[in-house]
Amino acid sequence: AGTSSSAGSAVCTACAGGKYSVEGAWFCSLCMGGTYSEDEAGECSSCAAGKRSDTEAAVCDDCAAGKYSNEGASQCTDCGGGTFSAAGSASCHLSCEAGTFSVGGSHACTDCSPGKFSASGAHSCIDCEGGTYSSARSPSCSTCDAGKYSSDAAATCEACDAIHGYVSTAGQSQCSYCGSGKRANSFSNTCESCEEGKFSTGGVAECIECPPGRISDAGASGCSVCEPGEVPDGNGCYKCEKGKYANFGASSCSLCHGQGLYSGVEGAAACSSAPGGSKPRSDRGGIENCPVNTFSFGGSDYCEPCPEEAFSKEGSPVCERCLAGTYFDAELNECKNCPENTFTISGARNLQGCTPCDEGGHSKPGSGYCKQCLTGTYHNSTENECKLCPAGTFTASGGTTIAGCKVCDNGFVSGAGAGYCEPCVAGKYSSEDHTTCASCVEGTFSAIAAYKSCEACEEGKFSDQPEAELCERCPEFQTSSAGSSECVCAESFKMYEDECTCKPGFTLENDNCVLCASGKYKDNYGLDECESCDKKAVYGAIQSRAPANSKFACKCSIGEFWLDRRPEGDNPYNLEARCEPCPDGVDCSEAGSTIENLKIKPGYWRSSKDSFVVEKCYNAKACQPQTLASSAESEPESG
Repeated sequence: AGTSSSAGSAVCTACAGGKYSVEGAWFCSLCMGGTYSEDEAGECSSCAAGKRSDTEAAVCDDCAAGKYSNEGASQCTDCGGGTFSAAGSASCHLSCEAGTFSVGGSHACTDCSPGKFSASGAHSCIDCEGGTYSSARSPSCSTCDAGKYSSDAAATCEACDAIHGYVSTAGQSQCSYCGSGKRANSFSNTCESCEEGKFSTGGVAECIECPPGRISDAGASGCSVCEPGEVPDGNGCYKCEKGKYANFGASSCSLCHGQGLYSGVEGAAACSSAPGGSKPRSDRGGIENCPVNTFSFGGSDYCEPCPEEAFSKEGSPVCERCLAGTYFDAELNECKNCPENTFTISGARNLQGCTPCDEGGHSKPGSGYCKQCLTGTYHNSTENECKLCPAGTFTASGGTTIAGCKVCDNGFVSGAGAGYCEPCVAGKYSSEDHTTCASCVEGTFSAIAAYKSCEACEEGKFSDQPEAELCERCPEFQTSSAGSSECVCAESFKMYEDECTCKPGFTLENDNCVLCASGKYKDNYGLDECESCDKKAVYGAIQSRAPANSKFACKCSIGEFWLDRRPEGDNPYNLEARCEPCPDGVDCSEAGSTIENLKIKPGYWRSSKDSFVVEKCYNAKACQPQTLASSAESEPESG
């Protein structure tokens, strides 16, 4: 044991320190941490408590101060906060005293600095709170005395500046400021309110006395001046009595003096001036009215007597003289109105000074002149005033009675209060009471100043609007009855396109529409002459049926018939029809025959109603009588 040899070795080699081997080993093993061995060791030994070793250690090392270890430790452990150890210690068994501390791994305790403290076994020191302090190595903090303060971690307490208004109670982190209305008491170390009559703006040890004439309540930040009308009384204000006043800031009340001055209320800021009609009382505490027949303009200590012939009532600012229309009543000491129908231009000294109105004049009580009624009015004696003349009457100058209002002439009208009457204009007429003008209706007219009614338009004239001044004559070929508002066509005329004219078949002759003469025709409305049938319709036609209102009213004479063919030979009028002699076998004993209505005599025939070729029948029995009225003609039977 404690040695080793490799294969083929003749000798065993000793194991070095920090290694070991068992008997028959062919190599040496390493000692683990926390163990050690000397040379030629057969095994590793554990390090004792307070020591340590690494792997392959020949010896164990002591733990450093502030550390410890148990037996067989490969590492030393730091002592906890608040404990310590010497080198080679198997444990940390010593605690730091109060006022000291240690951090982990310390070999000694450190003193707490001023402003801090610690209990025993502390691993750190604690700051003293504001309002406390400590010296070095203190186990606790002490409280600051009243009048002092400290911030956190303070070594000492600072004194509060009482002179500048700062105080504190015991254990304060800061001083309290004594603000407005207070002072700093350095004995009680409190802020006290200023007494009445004193003040402070803050930050003082003593309150300041108020100046004369000024006051303050307890705890005031300044001194006050009494309101106008009041003065100081100790620490309060009192109102000045009646008859006195005080300006703003006055220290005493002053008596009202001077012409007309007084004060009628307590607490007057200024004296008032007596108004007109009054004077101050002797104590200046009010006013009294001026007696009857005296006056004062105001602002005077006296009331003056009224001049002769003037008067005044109690409390009057002026004396009066009676005005126009009045007189002075000495018993009542006032002006009275002059009676009805009397007047005075200026105030009369007595009733006899009111002058009666002249004849025709009138006045109401209290008048300065008499009135004459004006144009359009009359005097009403019952009401003693001018009234308007009624409508339908007038007066150019004022009437003394209603009889002075004259009735308007016929055709003239007036409203109430008229100075003249106006004629109704043309187209109107006056009412029977002469008060209004009424309009003429259609079919009537009037000239200026018509009375009661309008005239009817005469026959052949008309008016189609109200208020017509004249009637208009009916247009040509029109007529009307009396009182008409419109005209109609005269007899034999017809209305066509808003004109009266002759209808077809008629022509104008001697201002009348007459039938076209035989042999003429007219196919339109108008005043044109009738056209000649021979020249305008059928050549050779000299007759026509009445009324001849078209060319088809033209007729061929007896023995002829209408043939729609142009005339042979000369045709100056360019006609398209002619009157043709009737052929044998046709009865043309009446005028007006046409090819369509030819009367075929017995024993004759034609091929159609449009044919004018008439043949004699070979067999009379076979022919039938034919006329235009029958159906189309046919050939006769054979034989």
